[in-house]
Amino acid sequence: MNFSTTRLPPAEREAAYRSALQRYFSDVAPNVSVRLDTSGETPFWASLEPLGIGQLAGGIHQCNAPHELRLPRTKLPGMDLYLLCDGDVSLTNANGTIELTPGDMILWPYGLEWQARSRHFRMIALGLPDAILLRRKDHLHALMGRPISASGVLGACVGALLRKAIEFRGRFTFEEGAALQDTILHAISTLAITEQGVSASAACAERDAQLKRLQAMALQSLEQVDLNPGLLAARAGISTRTLHRLFASSGTTFAEWLRQRRLERCWEELTQRSGRRRNIARVALASGFGDLSTFNRAFRARFGMTPRAAQAQITR
Repeated sequence: MNFSTTRLPPAEREAAYRSALQRYFSDVAPNVSVRLDTSGETPFWASLEPLGIGQLAGGIHQCNAPHELRLPRTKLPGMDLYLLCDGDVSLTNANGTIELTPGDMILWPYGLEWQARSRHFRMIALGLPDAILLRRKDHLHALMGRPISASGVLGACVGALLRKAIEFRGRFTFEEGAALQDTILHAISTLAITEQGVSASAACAERDAQLKRLQAMALQSLEQVDLNPGLLAARAGISTRTLHRLFASSGTTFAEWLRQRRLERCWEELTQRSGRRRNIARVALASGFGDLSTFNRAFRARFGMTPRAAQAQITR
């Protein structure tokens, strides 16, 4: 279908456009709802031009009037790749609303009921059926429903590739179309893997920041003998399970980390070159050890000597 309202009188354009959209989406959803506001001073204009790249089929869709499109739930497997070239589009499904600006791309899933709103737009759409995606499917599904910004290097390159491809639409040989299809799918798959890596890095940074905050709070309370995961988690406003998970991410447990910090503080106190010997029991108590014999065993296991031997070593 190659449809443009410029071939029709203005009075016939809106009805013809609705009919064209119904035909365009007939393979995906038979009951498409379209609302248009054609009351503006500029004459209404819209077009739907078919686009095929290898086995990827889609279209170049344009409309200059406020526009709302609703598609019902479908059982078709796969996703669409959208590139917004101009205008504004918001896409909404059960998972929320995504706002697109010029240059943005998005992988939009089949299957969910969804709607699109825009004041005006020009968009490239390509269907990515599961049968074509093969091993790339898992990577791409992880990226679905998230806008891919044109400000990123790889995202901008993929967008430029799609724009260049439509300049030569209808002129590909079979081999050229297949090569372009593979190039586009490989680039998007690489972009998906990269985006997941960025997200993982951001999650790691947030996790590290949470852990440092917990550790700082614990260091301020080392002298508290009954300091435990539940107390610290409550002070931090997180669950005890989250606290244990954060410490586990650093390769230790809360109890082990706390014992090591207490022992290190005791070592510093007992080995100060201040000219006077510190009372071992008081140092142990001030660092959160409630039992002297437990402290002595832990100190010797950690430093290879008793607390008294550590003191004597400094005063020699």
